[in-house]
Amino acid sequence: MLRTEALRQRGEIDRATQVRTISVTVWESSKQGAMVRVVLSVVLLIFPWLGWPLKLLAFVGMGKATLDVFHAFWDGLGQDQQAQQLAAAHDAGVNLRRYLDSEQGINSRGVA
Repeated sequence: MLRTEALRQRGEIDRATQVRTISVTVWESSKQGAMVRVVLSVVLLIFPWLGWPLKLLAFVGMGKATLDVFHAFWDGLGQDQQAQQLAAAHDAGVNLRRYLDSEQGINSRGVA
């Protein structure tokens, strides 16, 4: 959803298309999330010992989601804002390049 803001700022889509895209994405995600919750609830009801392994997987999923949000936020920034953020991170002793290099590899193949 954040990536649509970058597309809109570049003029690749208009606001109506952005709103429509976000609405469809939220609806589909809600339906899928509800189904996953029902299935996992049944699985945990039958096999309660799977709770701990699933909790570990949830932590991995949270890390992946955090990186996805970071990349979407970064794509929404303009070139000057990205430069400011890189400078601020460098001043704070943080290396953002390790997070951005993996994203640029994906974008260079044309996959968003």
